[in-house]
Amino acid sequence: MPHVTVTLAHEADFAGWRSATRSLAGRHTPPANIAWRIATDTESAALPAPDPAAARFTVPRAVMQLAAIMVQSALPDRFALAYTLVYDHVMGAPTDRPDEDEAARMAGAKEDVLTRTRHLRDEIRHALSRHDGTAPYQSHVDTTSHVPESNARFLTLQLSFAPWQLDMPDRTLRWTGKAMLHEAPGQVPQPLDPTSLPPPALPMVPDLDIARITSLRAVALAAKTCLICPMAAHATQTVFGEGRETARMMFVGEQPGDIEDRAGRPFVGPAGQLFDRALHEAGIERDDTYVTNTVKHFNPAAPPRAASMKRQARRKLRHALRGLPPSGGSSALRWWSCLASRRPRRCWGAA
Repeated sequence: MPHVTVTLAHEADFAGWRSATRSLAGRHTPPANIAWRIATDTESAALPAPDPAAARFTVPRAVMQLAAIMVQSALPDRFALAYTLVYDHVMGAPTDRPDEDEAARMAGAKEDVLTRTRHLRDEIRHALSRHDGTAPYQSHVDTTSHVPESNARFLTLQLSFAPWQLDMPDRTLRWTGKAMLHEAPGQVPQPLDPTSLPPPALPMVPDLDIARITSLRAVALAAKTCLICPMAAHATQTVFGEGRETARMMFVGEQPGDIEDRAGRPFVGPAGQLFDRALHEAGIERDDTYVTNTVKHFNPAAPPRAASMKRQARRKLRHALRGLPPSGGSSALRWWSCLASRRPRRCWGAA
């Protein structure tokens, strides 16, 4: 008889499952002692309270990825299977020799989710090639799994936050342009928190048609999930650009540094502070510009190239400022204009 009952908010409540798992696995609660259920329309989620005495633990990314795949599968005991994966890791169980029937079910569920993810994205790309955008995108998906929910973010970004609707045999998933809703037949639509859903089984960025995305915010959010290049494995997070989308002036650096890597913002380290002072002296508000880097991940293994970068920057500035008269603009711009004219001895007074 289960000792603990966990009531999740909805059928794909990965965030609720993760919170309950963190508490229960930290207390070494066996899978057989937990009953997982979904809240009805008149209920709220009921998760175990955090236990300060629970043991802290970490779980490899591969284990959590498999757990997320289980949650979006069609298996009726998918939450229990996902919990077992984490519990076995915490307890040091021999996960390389799991129960054969259970292992076969999980392998089959994983293959099904991967296949359905590929199929759904192929269908979306094919349908969008014929979609003129005059009406909200709508499609029918023949599945009882929760792959559509885990790929809702993919579709939302691909459509640049425009409204869409996916109809499935047992439910409807809808994005209004501002909120996500899910609806069972004969029931009132309920809000669905996108952050509660499991991550998709496949990376988003390789399958997104970036050229079709018309929202800079959508591109920025997609970039945050990008793990294509090797540098992403060493970076804390993606450092995208920031500033006014309609800015007339754009500054492009080479790559974020370690401070930008931790902050998640470009041009905030020592070079960024120098950049801000230069903008201020030139009478330019940073909020009126757009700043970014060519590379969006910090690369700690990049060799130091300060001298060559300095020469390259000086060449670019000479080219950009060659036509600027030394007597015009701020003192900083006059100095660079002098330097661009290749008459450095006459420039010290300009500064």
